[in-house]
Amino acid sequence: LHTPTKSFPAQVFASMPAPPLNISKVGGEVNIHLYNKKEPAPMGIADYGVSPNGPFIRETTQWLGVVHIDSLSAYSSEATYTPHSVTFQLNVVLNYEYNGKTYAIWVQDVAFFSTRTDEVCLIDNIWNFTAPFASVDGVSGNGKVCPVELTYNGQTYYLTFYYYVATNYPGSPATLTLPTTIYLLVNTTTNSQGQPVICFWYNDGQGWVHYDTVTVTNVVDASNVYFLVDGYNYTGWGVYYDAELVIAGPGGGTCSDIESGNVYFGLFYWNGHNFQEVRNAYNFGSDTAETVKDAYVQAYYSPVNGELWSELTAGSGSLGNLWDQDNTTQLT
Repeated sequence: LHTPTKSFPAQVFASMPAPPLNISKVGGEVNIHLYNKKEPAPMGIADYGVSPNGPFIRETTQWLGVVHIDSLSAYSSEATYTPHSVTFQLNVVLNYEYNGKTYAIWVQDVAFFSTRTDEVCLIDNIWNFTAPFASVDGVSGNGKVCPVELTYNGQTYYLTFYYYVATNYPGSPATLTLPTTIYLLVNTTTNSQGQPVICFWYNDGQGWVHYDTVTVTNVVDASNVYFLVDGYNYTGWGVYYDAELVIAGPGGGTCSDIESGNVYFGLFYWNGHNFQEVRNAYNFGSDTAETVKDAYVQAYYSPVNGELWSELTAGSGSLGNLWDQDNTTQLT
């Protein structure tokens, strides 16, 4: 363990895309290419609630992201202090209802990783997707609510978001030895007052660490508190109710070039009994504004245990389906 260096600025945050001018659906389901049709894009694995048989809804209290890094080199000309860094982002949307209104809260569990030094630091973010340019308020955790400016269509908007940087924890910050595996976990529940509670976890080789607990304090007796994947509808912000585990730029809407490497992604949800991998998987995300390019992402089948993974290597890639429920078998 060591104190953060220049590789890890005191305030690192991911960004969300601006609301689109025209929100469209395709055959009653969300248009997964509304934001990204080609690279640069956040790349990895995502569940949009879209299948070959139509849209679906998934409600769960836990999401688990697994990133296995054999090797990785990346560079971002847009990141002045962290040019060789990337973020691994587990991005999900929390749903809850209060006083007859439905809220959509974007939850990010992020591993900030330097491909030059193999240092890692954990960060979380919470944004409000309930309405365009909505702010986060009434939350309590280890972090703080911070103002940010967002310019869209020639106009500047002022909003707030929540963030926390995990320092002086086992494995954050830390220097990893490759190959290595990083686990990112978020779960949600309610406390005795019926307030939504979000828990952030990670495990990068030194055991599971619960590094932040965020409570939504401005509501009581909330109902339908869960992470939501919804292929029928967009959030009030105009983005997706999806779950995604992606590699992207080091923050603030930056893009990183993948120079070389071999990285595997797995995305799992709690089905009430165990963690189950998503059955309708795409190789790109959309809810974050950070991106990568020169990332070739395809499905990888493990002959050892039959698992499917999203595999990233350097090269020109395209955005599309990894696998779906019509070409996989589910073992219950």
